[in-house]
Amino acid sequence: MGIDIILDTAQFDALIKDADIIFTGGGKLDFQNLRGKTVAGVARRAKHQRARVIAIAGVTGERIEGVYAEGVSAVFTTNRRARPFTEGSLSEWKHDLADNLMRLLSI
Repeated sequence: MGIDIILDTAQFDALIKDADIIFTGGGKLDFQNLRGKTVAGVARRAKHQRARVIAIAGVTGERIEGVYAEGVSAVFTTNRRARPFTEGSLSEWKHDLADNLMRLLSI
């Protein structure tokens, strides 16, 4: 899978050996992520290192449950409000998401 080549080239396993939490993401998170896309590839590697994975996506599609089995602990989307991406600011959505994630981690 392409993601394995990239992770091997970046020496990902060595980079995350002391990590507790890893953030990863993509534009859309759905069942296709189980077929070698970034989120599932990162989660599989992190699972072996016992690191938690938080996935951030623009939107989620159908059947994302499989990513949890691969090692994803939580999924967050940047499109927090039910509205098209053309209505609103991506920087606003990313700020809201980052704020909520940091609030969660500070519990």
